[in-house]
Order: sequence, then structure tokens, then C-alpha cells
Amino acid sequence: MFTLKYKCQWVAILVMVGLMALSQGVGASMGVLLRSIRSVGMGGAGVAHPDAIGAVVNNPAGLAHPVTSTEWASHSLTPDFEGGNRTVVRLGSLGYANLSVGALPQQSVIWAYGRRGSRWLDWGVRAQQWHNGGWSTDFGVVAHVSPHFQWGAVISKWIQSQPVGPSTGQVGLAWVGDNQEWVWVLDGESTPEQTWHLSTGLEWQLASDWWIRGGVNASAWTAGMGVLLGVVMVDYAVQKEPHLPHQHVVSIRWGGAPIMTSSEPF
Repeated sequence: MFTLKYKCQWVAILVMVGLMALSQGVGASMGVLLRSIRSVGMGGAGVAHPDAIGAVVNNPAGLAHPVTSTEWASHSLTPDFEGGNRTVVRLGSLGYANLSVGALPQQSVIWAYGRRGSRWLDWGVRAQQWHNGGWSTDFGVVAHVSPHFQWGAVISKWIQSQPVGPSTGQVGLAWVGDNQEWVWVLDGESTPEQTWHLSTGLEWQLASDWWIRGGVNASAWTAGMGVLLGVVMVDYAVQKEPHLPHQHVVSIRWGGAPIMTSSEPF
């Protein structure tokens, strides 16, 4: 017989899968697809604490902790636009992602690699081919300062084959509770206008296979949740900006830890 816990899990799964089905044939933003669903649910923050997928699309330094994982994600805006989706494959310290947005797909492809620089420092590099044929490279680091504190940084579009957008930088901090029962992240991102946008979020582990998330950034509030069923992780996030419709993101992932573990004992 199903316990109340597992009944609630399956209700959550059905709701998230339903949102995924509704998201087909609707609008998407390449910007949201360039973050993990976990990060979207926490205000877009998470540079200092990437998960298995965030290591490919957020901060490649997270690839220094080898896992094998595959994810499919779908993002929606309103029924008036065409759909967007993302496929991510991670094999050990290597990562690949294919992002597609719009009726005449604006496709982007990512290759990434990460490595341990020392017992406390991880680094990674990412190459991205954009829909206009140009490509750019990003560089990221994560420093494990203590078992409960990490900081990270990413330089985006550091090198470009042709103009694909201005170079930007992100720095982030992460505070991690005992047994990673909670994670608080705070990011700052530079803009072409030479200003900084802040984002922050909190993830709380309700049970061994349940997570809830919430966050805010300069233009939106966000919320999300994750449910782990064996080796399958289902994540959902919603983002609401003023005067714009809700944006929904749903993903199904096979393999990989729910969140990135810390470095070796200090």
C-alpha cells in the first residue's frame, strides 16, 4: 500500500509532468534555459553551489566532481509563442547541452569540462556555439572555504569568435547546513551598463527525497521544488516578473546527485 508520503510524491510528479506537457508549443527564453531548474527556483543564484546540471549550464567548475547524468527540460511563457527545451548530457567531468528556442529554433550548443585544481579549488571551462554561428568561452571556479561555506565566480563570453554579446561576470556565495539540509545562495552579476544585479535563494530539504526552493532577484520572485524517485529527479520552478506572465520550467533528470557535494574533508 502507498503511504501518504508516496501518494503526495506521485501527486507532485503528476502536477509537474502536466506542466511540462502544457509547456510544449509555448514561449521560452534562452536566458532561463542557461540556468539549472534548481537555480531558477532560487532566484537564479547558485554560481557557488552548482548541481549536476548546473555544472554544465551555470558554472563549469562543478564538473570537477564526476557524475553521469542526463536531463531534459522544457520552459514556457504563454500559449502565444513557440516552445523551448534543453537536453543536457554529463559524462564524468565532461558536459554537453543543446538548447532550442522558438518556431524557427534559435539553437545553442555547449561543451564543458571541469577539473580539481586542489583539495579546495575547482575550475572549469565552457565553449558555447550561438545561433548566429559565433562561439564564446566561459571560465568558472568554485572554492570550498570550509565545510559550510563556498564561493564561486564565472566570466562569461570571455573570448568570442564574433560579437555574440558583451562579456559579463558573476560572483556568488553559498552557505550549506549540516548534511546539506539547507543551502542559501547569494549571487551578483555584472551588466553591460556597469551595474550589478543581485539574486538570492534558499533550498530546504524536507525529507531525503523532497526539496523546496524560493528566491528573488532584481526583477522577479521565484519558487520551485524537486522530488527524487530512485535515480530519477523531477524539478519544477516558476518565475514571475512584473507585467509579464509566469514562466514555468520543468525537467526530468536521470542519474547524478540531487545537489553538488562538498570537496574532500578539509
